[in-house]
Amino acid sequence: MKILKKSIILILFFLIMHSCYGAPNNPHADIWQELQSDSAANVYKEVTIQSTFPKCDWWKDFNDENLNNYVSSALANNFTLKAAIDRISEARAVVAQVKSIQRPSVSLQASYNRLLTSKNIFGEKSENGNLYSFPLSASYELDLFGKNKLKVQSAQKIEQETEKERQEIELIVSSEVASAYFNLLQADASIKTTNYLIDNTSKSVKLREQLFTGGVIPYDDVLLTEEELSQYRETLADYKNQRAEFAHQLNILTAIKPLNEKFVARKSIDQIDIPKNINLGVPSDLLKHRPDISESELALQKAHIDINEARKEFYPTIDLSADAGFASSVFTKWFDWGSLLYAAGGTISQSLYTGGFKTAYLKQQKATADEVLNNYYYTVLSAFNDVENSLALFNNNYSEFHENLLEIKSADHYANLAEVRYKYGVGTNLDYLDAQRQLLTYILLSEQNKGRSFVDIVSLYKALGGGYSQ
Repeated sequence: MKILKKSIILILFFLIMHSCYGAPNNPHADIWQELQSDSAANVYKEVTIQSTFPKCDWWKDFNDENLNNYVSSALANNFTLKAAIDRISEARAVVAQVKSIQRPSVSLQASYNRLLTSKNIFGEKSENGNLYSFPLSASYELDLFGKNKLKVQSAQKIEQETEKERQEIELIVSSEVASAYFNLLQADASIKTTNYLIDNTSKSVKLREQLFTGGVIPYDDVLLTEEELSQYRETLADYKNQRAEFAHQLNILTAIKPLNEKFVARKSIDQIDIPKNINLGVPSDLLKHRPDISESELALQKAHIDINEARKEFYPTIDLSADAGFASSVFTKWFDWGSLLYAAGGTISQSLYTGGFKTAYLKQQKATADEVLNNYYYTVLSAFNDVENSLALFNNNYSEFHENLLEIKSADHYANLAEVRYKYGVGTNLDYLDAQRQLLTYILLSEQNKGRSFVDIVSLYKALGGGYSQ
């Protein structure tokens, strides 16, 4: 009776301690700074999931059927993504395993035993006998304090985290495919324009050699132009290597056998327009699209659940059990109703001393929650940083691209004037070639800045978790 009173007092003590914890708040991307500076920032709080993965194919904003096909192929065939899907199946199986602790367990076992009774118990004579039994046993842990329910919820959070991990890998794969594709287009354009520059500079070298032979110009002018031609040829070799690398990268990402870049279907960079919906003032609400933020929120929820579950380990365990079946010493009467037996009962157990294990386990869960909370803050901060960096790069490269367009317009006008002057004998062919080369240089710069702008947009879409859709 005294033991029962002590158990009741212990249970009431832990219930009071459990009720002392305040109501949880919701740390979200928009208020992470306030939470970080708050004195209660390290209190583990229940989080409502705010993140939602956008149901949009952001790569379709570029209106390129080739890019759409490559991304679709990558999402269908990428081995990293397939492994992530397998991890989701594993997590679901773990949830099913943990759920089993909430259900009764039933076992059935037929047995036969040959018995020899001790003569020192029932008399001076020992006797042999048989025992045939066929019991059906059932047991069930009464989850009065919700400990097993919390274990299931914790496993479910892990399952949801694996789904967010899959979404994150999907976002990474699609952005890598798009970046490789646009880098390939930029390499194509650079190779084409550099070939024009090499052709133009070769003609200029020949003309300067003729002028040097005629004593019109010094040989230094020839050497400078030859050096310029050599630099263009070296740059062309680099562009060709880059084109081959980007083509192979695209094939690997889409799980296709690497092909020569000539056989990779694609448009030219001039045929693709930069999306018009790029907004340099991005609202922070869009960060809720990011699967890593959603995954961090789920980890916070799980940490809160694990702390509560660790507290429940201090409570008693209540088990119910029942047995029913047949037992007989005679085989022919094994299943007679006279051989029927049954038993039912329950036990309540409370560990009084575990060497500090339960206290240490609770401290471990609190420390883990501390780590998860700080990781959440870091994830949100990194998200803002990714968006700001992508916006800054896009803004700079796109501005440079527009500057290049103005320079191209001016250089094209000057090249046309140089051509007219050359045709009418007012100007020289060398002046006309130089004007053309200047125009080609601006075209090359514009193609590179446009390609960089495309890659910056891809990075921005990735940083936003899949685009601008609300």
